[in-house]
Amino acid sequence: MKMLEGSRFSSRSERLRTGALSEEQYALVFDEIEISVEAQMEKATGSSKVRRAPRARKGFAAHLERVKVVIEPETPAGCPGLEGILIGEDVHEPNGLMSPRRSSG
Repeated sequence: MKMLEGSRFSSRSERLRTGALSEEQYALVFDEIEISVEAQMEKATGSSKVRRAPRARKGFAAHLERVKVVIEPETPAGCPGLEGILIGEDVHEPNGLMSPRRSSG
């Protein structure tokens, strides 16, 4: 590393320019050094940069009772076009809003 810096920044570097490394060659050397340092650091810490994909969200269990509640909005007077086509609907499963039902028997 010191030899590479010396050939680039020392007082003799201008005399060595005729056969010196180009900027691309310097970048390649520094990239190789950086990769080897990262590999050594990873080996020393024992961790890798491999990340697992996040797990998919699971729905509620099939044995739980589903209760469909439809809340109709109040239609304000004088709003034409409310009888038109609906663009979308919101569907969600609330968690913990209903008390559990106990089976008797």
